[in-house]
Amino acid sequence: MGLRVIVMQYVFDTQLAYEQHTEGHKEQVKPTSKYSVEDLLERATQCLEQFQFELACKFCERALESQPQSLQALETYAPILLELGDVEKAHDCFQQLIKLSPDTGHEKYMYLGQMCGGADAVGYFKKGIDILKVELQQSSSGASSVNQLNHSREISRAYCSLAEIYLTDCCFDDNAAELCESYCRSAIEYDTKNAEAYQLLASCLLSQDQTDNAKEYMQKSIALWLPACKDIENDNEDIEQAGEILDRLLQEDDEVVQVWYLLGWLHYLENDTVAARQHLEMAQKLSEKFQCDDSKVNEHIQELLQEIPDHDVVADRDLESEDDEHPMEMDDSPVGDTA
Repeated sequence: MGLRVIVMQYVFDTQLAYEQHTEGHKEQVKPTSKYSVEDLLERATQCLEQFQFELACKFCERALESQPQSLQALETYAPILLELGDVEKAHDCFQQLIKLSPDTGHEKYMYLGQMCGGADAVGYFKKGIDILKVELQQSSSGASSVNQLNHSREISRAYCSLAEIYLTDCCFDDNAAELCESYCRSAIEYDTKNAEAYQLLASCLLSQDQTDNAKEYMQKSIALWLPACKDIENDNEDIEQAGEILDRLLQEDDEVVQVWYLLGWLHYLENDTVAARQHLEMAQKLSEKFQCDDSKVNEHIQELLQEIPDHDVVADRDLESEDDEHPMEMDDSPVGDTA
């Protein structure tokens, strides 16, 4: 913990102890804090940058003691509560933010959408999207292109969240398949490079037995994943979901190079080298058989196979090594010598 943070903690604790000591003495005037809400929230932000969540939480609470309806304080406080595992209190903060500012600030709706499920989550995500669209429209008049792009990406991710709900919690609702597909296509409309949107659409189409269309969108998703290889390596949830979709595609058609290749790659990321080699070798055979001209896929297959040990070769080497260390002893006794 930095010296500056330690000093601030000491000042905070000293002031808090003083106020607790004077509490109940109505005749005494409670001294005004020398720190403004802005100062306290700045300290909270500094603590967050150092992952000092508990201390950041205290600064937010102090700010809210001074201004209980401060939007900035509540917006800072609620996510910190989530980090600390106080979901119920965080939920109350987000609800308070909705009461204070229902039509501005999309973040609270996105958080609540993730915290809830079913119809409640749908309502929160829709409201958040509506606000984002207004913000996007306003930003188009004078804001930077980067800001507009960020808004579009957030809208796309929110539509993906809606699509996921209709693949899971609300999958038995009326028109669930149609709504899921519609939200996936809206996600793609706002961000054509959102690999998750294509992946979800592939899953949605598979649930409707539209296998050929599902393959098309899964391949688009794969094409977007390839440049982001390093990013996906750390996202276990994406790997698991992609694996489930690819397994289903493999059951439908077991002669698609890209499906075997990506399954091999996913097994490689999961450190399952045996399964990885099996799938990648099959991808290589199919690529040669059908003369696949996807150079990036072929090159990556070769790279992965070079990194993955051939377990049959390793086993043979181990056996040879064991034979060298323990050669079979020959019986030099004459045949028939039983002495």
